[in-house]
Order: sequence, then C-alpha cells, then structure tokens
Amino acid sequence: MTNGVLPDFGRHAELPPRDRGHLRDAIKKLAARTGEAEASC
Repeated sequence: MTNGVLPDFGRHAELPPRDRGHLRDAIKKLAARTGEAEASC
C-alpha cells in the first residue's frame, strides 16, 4: 500500500537546514508583506 507519497512525506518531516532557512525567509517575507498591508490601511 505504499504509493510513493509516504516516503516523500517522511523525508519532508526532517528538513535540511537549507530548506528550513528557506521557509524562515518565506515567513519573513509574508510577515513583511502583511506589515506593509497594515501600514497602508
């Protein structure tokens, strides 16, 4: 019943530091964007 998605999901459970940093940058960008939206209101 393994359909190729489960092993992938297991790999994503432990992100390498590079990917974690990428996620953090994405969150920072999103926070900055919402901050700009709040400032412009």
